[in-house]
Amino acid sequence: RLHGFHRRSLRNWPYVFFDGMAVKVRDVRLRDKMVIFAMGMDDEKHWEILDWVVADQEDESSVRGLLGDLKRRGLTDPKLFM
Repeated sequence: RLHGFHRRSLRNWPYVFFDGMAVKVRDVRLRDKMVIFAMGMDDEKHWEILDWVVADQEDESSVRGLLGDLKRRGLTDPKLFM
């Protein structure tokens, strides 16, 4: 189900918000990672988490990768992007 969530088609959201939060992840040892997520909101103030990525840091390449994926899945020209 998680794979399907990350691959589903997206409708256009007029408002898109990006943010990140630090989390602790244990693989071989406990490490700091960033979860960068995108949320969409429509004109009726309904919102949905569009997608997220786990990255080593909140950097331009991680955000660009998430943006490119959202665009390939159907997100186009929001009125407001934060």
